[in-house]
Amino acid sequence: GRKKAPAPKPTEPVGPTVNQQEKSERQDELRQQQLQQLSASPSQAELESLATQGATADIRLSAAKRLIEKQSLQRVQKQAKGKDKGVYQTVRQALQTIRDAEDEQQQREQAISTLVQNARDQARSDDTKLFEPRLEALLKRWSALESYASEAQTSEFLQAVHDCRARLEVMNTEKARQAQSLEQKSQRAETLSLLEETLSDLTRPSSDAEPSVASLDALQKTQENRWMEATRDTPVEKQEQKNYESLMLPLRSYIAALKRFGQNREAIQAQVTVDEPSNPADENPETTAEELMATVDWPAEFPMPPLLQQLA
Repeated sequence: GRKKAPAPKPTEPVGPTVNQQEKSERQDELRQQQLQQLSASPSQAELESLATQGATADIRLSAAKRLIEKQSLQRVQKQAKGKDKGVYQTVRQALQTIRDAEDEQQQREQAISTLVQNARDQARSDDTKLFEPRLEALLKRWSALESYASEAQTSEFLQAVHDCRARLEVMNTEKARQAQSLEQKSQRAETLSLLEETLSDLTRPSSDAEPSVASLDALQKTQENRWMEATRDTPVEKQEQKNYESLMLPLRSYIAALKRFGQNREAIQAQVTVDEPSNPADENPETTAEELMATVDWPAEFPMPPLLQQLA
């Protein structure tokens, strides 16, 4: 029959050699040491070394995840490239995050300095049309960036806003002044047109009853006050003032004549209704009529009230 395979020699040791065992023990020891190091707030330098020299992939990855310094991350990335995929991906991602944050920071910086410059330009701008909405927009953008601005930037921005507000106040005052000036101009135009209309009515012979002194008096006083208000603290052209006076003067003279006529109405009435004098020795009615006409002194440019016409 066949021979059996020879039994191993009793001198050959079974299992790993002493060398391998020692090596494995050393690895264990190192791993324990490194795990301890990881749990005891290691510095960035220690983490960097663990990320590249760690005894196990877990230790290296764990250390890599705790790296935050850009230079350390860059060195580890260089070393891990093509050797340790997990560590390489981790530090690459961390570096990308840092780069994104830096970009964002740079954009914010840019946005802040642009905003400060915009505010300064706005304070000097002659374009008054959208001044207020523009200022509001600047303040809105600032509130989003304010917390990232330096003290110097903040104070510069606030100074520019202060200057903008001061200019806005001047503009608004000027705007209000212009609006008031326009309003006064239109009030003056209305007064002139009302006086013209009134005079034109008064110079037109009318079959109606004579105008009421009270209402004409009220109209004259109202328009005088209105003119005073409408000429206060505002430039008025000489011609405009002349027009007003040339309308107000005949109106005053008409009202005064109307008052004199009213005061002498009874005497006039008596004169007009008097029959032919029975006795020429009586008081001469003509003189009295003339005297009355002289007393009333009716202005020539206005038609006489019917009663006064009879007397004339």
